Amino acid sequence: MGVSSIEDPDRLKRINEALINRVELAMDQQRNAFSLFQTAISLEGQVRRRTDELTATLRSLERTNEELARQKEISERADQSKTRFLAAASHDILQPLNAAQLTISSLYDLQETDKGQQMVRQVVRFLDMMNDLLRTLLDISRLDAGVTMPSFAAVPIAPVVEGLLSDLRPIAEQKGLRLRTAITQDFVRTDRLMLRRALQNLISNAIRYTDQGGILIGTRRRGDKVSIEVIDTGNGIPEDQLDFIFEEFHRGAHGKMDTEGECALGLGLAIVKRLVGTLRHDLSVSSRPGKGSIFRIQADRARPRLVARRAEPVRPLESGPEGCLVGKKVLLIENDPAVIDAMTGLLEAWGCVFKVATYRAQALSALDGTNWIPDLIIADQHLDKGDLGTTTLKIVGRPSIDVDIEYYPSEDPIEAMSLITAGIVTNSEVTIRRVPIEFMEIELATLEQMGQRLEVSAEYVARNGRTRLVDVTTKPSELRAPEDKIHPMPFPGLNIDNLPFFAVIAANAHGQTMIHDWVYENRAIYLTELNKLGAQVQLLDPHRIYVNGPTKWRAAEVGCPPALRPAACLLLAMLAARGISELRNIYVIERGYEDLAERLNTIGAKIEYFQD
Repeated sequence: MGVSSIEDPDRLKRINEALINRVELAMDQQRNAFSLFQTAISLEGQVRRRTDELTATLRSLERTNEELARQKEISERADQSKTRFLAAASHDILQPLNAAQLTISSLYDLQETDKGQQMVRQVVRFLDMMNDLLRTLLDISRLDAGVTMPSFAAVPIAPVVEGLLSDLRPIAEQKGLRLRTAITQDFVRTDRLMLRRALQNLISNAIRYTDQGGILIGTRRRGDKVSIEVIDTGNGIPEDQLDFIFEEFHRGAHGKMDTEGECALGLGLAIVKRLVGTLRHDLSVSSRPGKGSIFRIQADRARPRLVARRAEPVRPLESGPEGCLVGKKVLLIENDPAVIDAMTGLLEAWGCVFKVATYRAQALSALDGTNWIPDLIIADQHLDKGDLGTTTLKIVGRPSIDVDIEYYPSEDPIEAMSLITAGIVTNSEVTIRRVPIEFMEIELATLEQMGQRLEVSAEYVARNGRTRLVDVTTKPSELRAPEDKIHPMPFPGLNIDNLPFFAVIAANAHGQTMIHDWVYENRAIYLTELNKLGAQVQLLDPHRIYVNGPTKWRAAEVGCPPALRPAACLLLAMLAARGISELRNIYVIERGYEDLAERLNTIGAKIEYFQD
């Protein structure tokens, strides 16, 4: 059939176009498939390259992590080595220094000339400076190494500041400075001992750099925080020096000397910064040259352990011209000439009639056979000729008393400490009521630092209307040895008669504790009797012992030593010993403690009296 026979040419065109479109579409699909194939090959190559890069990166990261782990292990070993060094340095470095100080003190009494005694005093002053320097550097190292850890609790600010001022006020008054407070009755979450030391350094620094005017220690509430501020009217700090004052050995532009002519070490603010940082408080300073400075420590407010019924504060004696001290007889027993000058100036300003003595015989002579009876006695702890202020005077009664007297003695802090020790040693929950907290704040703070859990009730007033009392409950705890040695200090420090109880407590703690009984000659020797009950007590000299713990107490037969407190310690240690222990010749305990055995029996002890 020819083309001429086709009846519909248009139809033929349409068929032709359709065929052409199909052919073109098929070709396009083939081209697209090929393009997709090419794209897939390209993507595969990219994925392979990226996979190789990622694999290399991961391998590099693994090597980096391994190196970091190795460096971390090295760092941890270094920290452990540093910690061990610090623990050793605290004893090994300071021990010969302490021995040198004791030797020099003995050497002073052997000098027959004033020049010799003056040279010995200079050596003592230099040794004290070295002691302060080494202790401060060790403290800084402990804080940097994280060895010293805070024991947080709800701490009232007022007692901490009041305790500091009792120590620092004579120094301020010697320079003619006023030392004032404006403290709220707030509690802060902190470590009592660390906060106390930080404030002590700030106040001491303020006294050192203030020539006239005074220092104010106050608190302000800032929302849920409390700002503790030390404000002085001193030299001030230039603005360009504010960033450097917390660095080690920075003494400021003035290079101030203390009252004894010794230059500051330049470490006070450095350790303040570390203490505050460890406590997670905020530290700031503002200053105007020639006007003074303000140092602020901001801490979180805390609630007391219980909703407290606070004791009424004891009103201080008025000291103005019209006050109650005008015309009063005062006996001042003090051997430091600088303190004598400061105190006599105050007594003259208060209108007192006073006499001064430097040792016991001189004090008794000042009384003129009791014809001159003082209304007030101010006695230092350490006096000339080896005398102690607490044992200097004897009270002579009158032949007859024709007046009615109603008097309530204060509760005994030593007896309270012995009962607290009984609860700690036996790892028991024991509540001791009517504890005079104002005489035991340092003891309780030391126990909390060692890890002892204590519940302290609200404060209430004793029958004498003055003494602040609390109820203390001991909780089963795991104890650790304190970082520093335990030693007594005059009030408001740790009570000398409470010190031996810490030998029994330290025997239950993990680690090594040094106890320094520097007041009583040879009393520390009797604490080695605890070894018969399983303790590990090492005698260093007549005043110092090491106590290693923890102790697995065992029963034994022990004779009472002639010292009251060590004898009581033996009895308390026997409470924790398995089996039946015998304590012989207990007269010294019966003389010092009223019905101690019966009272311990009321809380679960099993103590029986017997005679051979």
